[in-house]
Formats: sequence, structure tokens, C-alpha cells
Amino acid sequence: MRAGVLWSVAVALAWGGASAQQPPREDAALRVCADPHSLPQSNDRGEGYELTATTKPYMHSIYALVLPSREEFKNLQSADDLLRLPSEKLHSLRIGLFAQTPAADWVLKNGLIDRAVMYAAQSGDPNETPNSIIERDLAAGKIDVAVVWGPVAGFLVSHHTSGQPWLAVPFKPDPTIRFDYEIAMGLRQGEKEWQNTLDDWIAAHQAQITQILASYHIPLLEESPSPQG
Repeated sequence: MRAGVLWSVAVALAWGGASAQQPPREDAALRVCADPHSLPQSNDRGEGYELTATTKPYMHSIYALVLPSREEFKNLQSADDLLRLPSEKLHSLRIGLFAQTPAADWVLKNGLIDRAVMYAAQSGDPNETPNSIIERDLAAGKIDVAVVWGPVAGFLVSHHTSGQPWLAVPFKPDPTIRFDYEIAMGLRQGEKEWQNTLDDWIAAHQAQITQILASYHIPLLEESPSPQG
């Protein structure tokens, strides 16, 4: 099962089990709402691991640091380890993050807000994504570390091929700042039969779905989401 068809396969199976109340016409076309420039989630070529979003969750991921594999970073096992760097080093880092995300709460909580390089959550440019922004500025040395959603972190690390390798270091679930989230597929409300079909499909193919997500180096959690503080 190729990553770009994860949602397509689920939809095809659900379409085959469509309700008799609304049988599909021969010329019917299913239109999926998806961001055209947001890999690894989706793009306009049908690539990525999701093409919309709510059913039974198929992914549970967490925010992560993206940083070059420099000597001072090589032993980091979790994002908390960054805070254990010598104070002089820690407070010299430029930390790239997006406004209105858990990353902003994290730097504020740990007295690092003055080290934050803040990006707008939405730039207004459909060709600009968190991937492209972080990749450009981290490669150029404008930031030393980035705090991004896990799928973005995995994608950046796996696609960075020039110069020094990059690392993705996940956060741990936190009772005070919500870093982990579950992701699901979506469908119109009230279509219980479709929902059941999709839920059954996700359950039956979870191992294959996880394999696809792992191929994008996405940090995955198996336990239940941490409670919000």
C-alpha cells in the first residue's frame, strides 16, 4: 500500500459499502478536501499520508525538535534534554517556532521566549508551508533549532540530504502543555454506515498504516493522549 493512496483505499472500500439510501451514480466523483502543498500530509498530486481529517484515529504523534547533528546536540534523547544544556549555550540558541502552537507555550514556560524566532501560523502564500519555512531558515543558519509538529519534523529530517544531517527529537507527553494529538479521517456527519466502514477498515489495516507513517519518520505514540492541564 503506497502512502499516497492511504485515504483513497479507505474511500474506495467505504464507497463499495455505501448506504442504499444514496447509491453512487456511475458518473459520481468523490472530491477530497486537502491542502495542495502540505507534505507529508497531502499535496495536489495525491501524495502524502492523509487527504482530510474524523473517524477512529489512525495516528497519534507528538511535537519534536528539528536540529542539526552538531556535537552539543548528539546525545539528546528528548526535547527536555535541550533544557539541560549549559545555560550559556541554551540561551544563545535561536529557536524557530510557529505562533499559536504548543511550541510558543514551551519557550514561554522555560524562559526562552527571547530566543524565539516566531513564524505566522499561516503566511497567506499557498506555496509556503512549515516544511519550506523551517527547511530554508535552518539550512541558512537563521535558526539553530525548530519546534514543529511530529509529521513535519520527520519529513524534514528524511528529506534533508545536503550538508550536516538533521535530527528529529520528540517531546514527551506533558500534563501542562499538550504536545501529542491523534489524527483521524473525516466524513459528513450523519453517515453512520460510512463511519463504521471506515472504522473497520482502519482497524483492519492499522499495521499497514503505521508502516506508511513510519516510512516518513513520523514520531508515533501508542499510549492514550496525555490529559490536558
